[in-house]
Amino acid sequence: PRAGLEMLARSVSERLSMRYGFEVKGIQALSSGGYRVATSQASGSGETFEAQAVVFAVSAVAVRQLAQPCLILAEQDALGPIRYAPGATLAIAAPRAGAAVPEFVRVPRSEGLPIASYLVEPGQPGGRVPQGSGLVTLVAREDFAREHVAAGDDVVTKALKSAFDRIDSPGREGIRFMRLYRTPTFLPCQDVGFFRQLANFQKVQPWLRSQGRRLYFAGDYLCGVRANGRVRSGSRAAQALLEDLGHST
Repeated sequence: PRAGLEMLARSVSERLSMRYGFEVKGIQALSSGGYRVATSQASGSGETFEAQAVVFAVSAVAVRQLAQPCLILAEQDALGPIRYAPGATLAIAAPRAGAAVPEFVRVPRSEGLPIASYLVEPGQPGGRVPQGSGLVTLVAREDFAREHVAAGDDVVTKALKSAFDRIDSPGREGIRFMRLYRTPTFLPCQDVGFFRQLANFQKVQPWLRSQGRRLYFAGDYLCGVRANGRVRSGSRAAQALLEDLGHST
């Protein structure tokens, strides 16, 4: 666990036949069964291959774009209204740990800061943070990220770092580096009717599976945005796939 979830994913993927370096552009059902998957690469080239089953471990927005021809009306109606809020996360590599154990802090909205929460990770042997160093991860408030969608990375970085300096300053002795991560699909918005839409989406899945459709869904819009929810969502999709292919779980 100290090495982080990325190391776990890499360890598992080494036992599988994995292909990287391309982007899926669309999925089409074949009359003979299975699916045709169209891809493209950064170089502009692309290829098409066939798959027995497809798991969509992406946002609801991406599912609508990729699987539109394969979705029934009930699924399109359920996924269509789901929207996402943008997000911004700033990672600060500090020369000192700042804490003996990992600390997660939620910042009250009443503080008037653009930070919703932050995580302080001290370096540990075998961990993703080198021993003797520290890593601070700042998560921006949803309203701040939305208001600064068009702002430059330097503006957002400065605002988050300045706000954190009012709470703590792990970088007073010199920051090793800072890295900003931004995405337009950071959090699924739980608007009015959100859970009713998901219930309708989930309700038709057993029937579609019984009809031989081999499409499966795993994403933050199904089980929550935290790591545990994402893992659970992927586990459910994998279990359904194995069951339909006749493998024991």
